[in-house]
Amino acid sequence: FPSHDIAMIDAKTNGFINDKSPVDYVPQVKAQAGFSEDEWNAMCAANALPHDWHLMEFDAFVDARAKLMPMVIKRTFDHLR
Repeated sequence: FPSHDIAMIDAKTNGFINDKSPVDYVPQVKAQAGFSEDEWNAMCAANALPHDWHLMEFDAFVDARAKLMPMVIKRTFDHLR
């Protein structure tokens, strides 16, 4: 898989985001990681994260992600064939 297919954060970053809402930490983490918009979107798609997921209420996020998960699973299995 290309490197943008997984989201890697180090222990320090994980500690930083531990008790924060995604709306608060995503912009900072995204900027520090240096993702281009295309890289960010590809990483989010690979992890079944809906567009602007960090701005969503939790229940809306879960519903939207549940709809994306089957596509990600299928794409992963297709890649393994």
